[in-house]
Amino acid sequence: IGSGFASYVQPLPRWGGNIGVGITYFTYGEFEGYDANGAATSSFHANDMAWHVFYARMLDEHISVGGTFKYIRSTIDEFTSSAWAMDAGVQYSPEERVRLGIVLLNAGFVSDPFIRHKESLPLSLQAGVNYKLRNAPVTVNLTFTDIQNDLIKSPVVGAEWMLHESWSVRLGYSLQRDRELHAGSSDFLDRMAGASAGIGFKYDKYIVDYSFASWGIGTLNRFSIQYQF
Repeated sequence: IGSGFASYVQPLPRWGGNIGVGITYFTYGEFEGYDANGAATSSFHANDMAWHVFYARMLDEHISVGGTFKYIRSTIDEFTSSAWAMDAGVQYSPEERVRLGIVLLNAGFVSDPFIRHKESLPLSLQAGVNYKLRNAPVTVNLTFTDIQNDLIKSPVVGAEWMLHESWSVRLGYSLQRDRELHAGSSDFLDRMAGASAGIGFKYDKYIVDYSFASWGIGTLNRFSIQYQF
């Protein structure tokens, strides 16, 4: 499985805020095909891709808002499906060390289904809080990722430790991912399902990040590079 994300963000001094465009993709590798009788057929591939247009701005010194409009396209062998969706969020910072946020993801519809029946998009309402400790270079985070269905079963906890003004270390744990992906074996990756870790490095206008997450049966490694104008 492979994935990637690329984006460009441009400030809008005249109107305020920032506007950007981006693309996200997932590839799931090659699959062996079988017919209804179990006989092998030709192999096939599957992938997902989404194009984004987003905008965000500060309303005042405490409140910021943002939204994303996206077109999503999925392909399985010769079959395709497409959808249109929006994300929207609000962030409130009552003081410098505290940030509260809430976001609605995937509000939209399937315009072209794989089959006649149109499936619903995975609508998700998320909320979280960041708190920067007063006497240590550590920021802790608590996020609820699926609060429209079950607030208690969806928490994600995390922390970022600034080792230096240019270096940071991050740790995280998702209870929902652990519960859904933990197979009950003694395998190390299975026992670590839901856990994640990462490092970040900033030099001049460049930001480099790496993260590792266990998904029970495998791992997800992410590497990103940002350049700030």
